[in-house]
Amino acid sequence: MTSRRAQHKQDLEQDLEQLLELCEQFFGHASPATSREVDTLLRAHGIHGGPGWLVDMLAFARYRLQHPHLNDLDLGISTDD
Repeated sequence: MTSRRAQHKQDLEQDLEQLLELCEQFFGHASPATSREVDTLLRAHGIHGGPGWLVDMLAFARYRLQHPHLNDLDLGISTDD
């Protein structure tokens, strides 16, 4: 049961990585009109970094999924086990 659960978690993480990458590519190459709409949406949610900020956050989230050991370092957890 544990191995099925671990495989399911790994599958979900891979799906999320792919989704983040697709969104990053889409918003990174969006037309000026789409970028303005995204900026308006972000501002409505109190985020003033613009579409570039969104692309950066998508890339950062994907990177953290791909490098989970860095999350442990951020939390002060040793990786010397």
